[in-house]
Amino acid sequence: MKAAVLCLVLVLGACGAAEIAENDDLLSGRWQVTELSMAGEQLEADQFVLELSTAQASIRVDSNCHQLYGSFTFRENGTASFTVPGASTNECSASDQMVEEALVMTLESVTRWRQEGQKLVFEGQSSLLELTPLG
Repeated sequence: MKAAVLCLVLVLGACGAAEIAENDDLLSGRWQVTELSMAGEQLEADQFVLELSTAQASIRVDSNCHQLYGSFTFRENGTASFTVPGASTNECSASDQMVEEALVMTLESVTRWRQEGQKLVFEGQSSLLELTPLG
């Protein structure tokens, strides 16, 4: 029984990894935020750099204020989700803090993703995040 459960866990784990395996080269790396909008309002967010690691399904966000850490799930069917629970504790301006909070809310509201040329586009019900590769 234990062997069957272990086999099922390994098979399911392999399926999850295979869902984004074709896109590893596309997804892993450093990305510049080129567009961030919530409820139709566009926010100035080009100070954000996101680093995605498909091997660890992790995200790190560098901003003027903090480094944020979290995880993600991207599936080939176009669905996606982010969890961003942690941040370093640095002081920052009220406006920088507001945009950072909007980025976290946008990431956590993401339900879909797609590639448009070199860009990655993430969408939630009323949010949009576009990234372009760095380097």
